[in-house]
Amino acid sequence: MNEQELLRKLREAFRQEAGERLSTIGSALLELEKVGLQGVSAALLEGIYRDAHSLKGAARAVSLREMEAVCQAMEGVFSALKGGSLPLSPGLFDRLHRAIAFLEKVLARDLNQPLPTAARRDLLALLAELEGVVQSVQKGRASQPLATTSTLEAPS
Repeated sequence: MNEQELLRKLREAFRQEAGERLSTIGSALLELEKVGLQGVSAALLEGIYRDAHSLKGAARAVSLREMEAVCQAMEGVFSALKGGSLPLSPGLFDRLHRAIAFLEKVLARDLNQPLPTAARRDLLALLAELEGVVQSVQKGRASQPLATTSTLEAPS
């Protein structure tokens, strides 16, 4: 088996793991939306954070840099939520759900092909939004809830 064949097999295994982790994160986000930060267990927040972290590492291991970058940004948001420095808002949930939807659409594609140009633009916009959330926390400006934003096209 050559290196390219091995990478293809690893990416297929990654697809299954990533799908499961994204499903778990999505379910946890829905639970968080229902109960809020005051009603949520620390274990739920820790689990969301760990799933994003693990997914980031797995994406890195199979050289899927776009997925790694989105997971890194989500991990930063979940870290801020764990630390209590980020308020929940419909805008925050909107961003996180769109990130999950984007990653799910990436997983549905051929992982060995580059993202189309439109999907790369959407990826950059999504990353800017998520990284902006983390930067606002770092600068102490996250006390206001985030407004909702426009929807991005996911990769086709």
